[in-house]
Amino acid sequence: MMLASLAVLSFLLLLLYIYWLGRRYKNNKKHQKESEKNLTEWTEYIPVNDEYKYPPFFIKIKKIIPFCPDKGQIVYIENKYNEPLNNYISKEYAKIEEFLATKGYTFIYLPQFINKIAECGIEIVKYAYPRLTDTDILPQDGDFSRLVAENIFSFVEEPVHLNGGLIRYKKTEENHHIFSYYQFENFEENEIWEQFRAYLSTVGDGYDGPLYSLRIPEKNEEADFAFPTEAEKLIDEIKERIEQLRQTGIGEMVIKSLFKFDHTVKLSKLIITNDYRIVLPDYNNMEITMTPLPKAVFLLYLKHPEGIMFKHLVDYRNELMDLYMRISNRVNLNDMRKSINDITDPTKNAINEKCSRIREAFVGKFDESLAQNYFITGLRLEPKRITLDRKLVVWE
Repeated sequence: MMLASLAVLSFLLLLLYIYWLGRRYKNNKKHQKESEKNLTEWTEYIPVNDEYKYPPFFIKIKKIIPFCPDKGQIVYIENKYNEPLNNYISKEYAKIEEFLATKGYTFIYLPQFINKIAECGIEIVKYAYPRLTDTDILPQDGDFSRLVAENIFSFVEEPVHLNGGLIRYKKTEENHHIFSYYQFENFEENEIWEQFRAYLSTVGDGYDGPLYSLRIPEKNEEADFAFPTEAEKLIDEIKERIEQLRQTGIGEMVIKSLFKFDHTVKLSKLIITNDYRIVLPDYNNMEITMTPLPKAVFLLYLKHPEGIMFKHLVDYRNELMDLYMRISNRVNLNDMRKSINDITDPTKNAINEKCSRIREAFVGKFDESLAQNYFITGLRLEPKRITLDRKLVVWE
């Protein structure tokens, strides 16, 4: 009897042991999964090491540097190759990029950045320089990241020795751009990450955005008052494409270091064909497509280089209706008249929506620094116009 009881007890203990092993295995797996989470998800709750929260120093870079600085970019830079830092950043690039993005910053590590451009460089470069053809773009030889860094240092006002750190544009004073520089001091892997954390905890500026008038618009100028903020809105697809293609800030210098071509910016002629297509022959016969109503507004402003106030559009209602009828396949005149009446009503937002669609059509094809010559622009309470020299416009 006692032997039977011992056997039962042993069996129960075995079951408990097996259950304990199973729980331990599950807990270990759970711990492993937790440990595999991106560090950015949980290190924010760990206090930042104050030892690494030392203030940056500032670097003066001549204003003639061949790119427009961007406060949203944090760039890793060095005078001399720092092997442990480069090894760590190369290995953990995605993690660092995601971590800095939590505060809206773009991380630029030149080797990775250059590889990204090289993979789809022709498309990116042609977006900025639409006159180029595929045969015009010739990749250079050499260590691109070193060449770009050396180019940047050639514009520094006083010689600097940087062992590896992060620069970010702060402001412009007279003939110089001012950049902050954070130097890494400890090159152990865990400590490098701690320094990134310390840097992000202190980086930033006050609000530098535009200040808008708080004046209440008169009743007959509500559409005009909403310009340009409404007209500058882009649909999500265009925003996404521009983010993928446009390389702001230091990217301009990277592009010019990667490719050999004539960087001269030239505007293309604009042809309005017999069937009202919009073609830019000097940009590889690029066609700008729009739906009929925005196209009618575009053609109206193209016909009037002196510009038109939104509140005066009602005076152009018949001309706009005529253009709309010529390029539209619609047959319902009542619907067409209603659309034209909405556009020419200064108390409605319809004209801003159409200006936004016109802007999208051009900015979706090439960089806004060029495209702004082709879409409708202007200050509030002033005539809006297309600034393109009409000598470049051809009506077939």
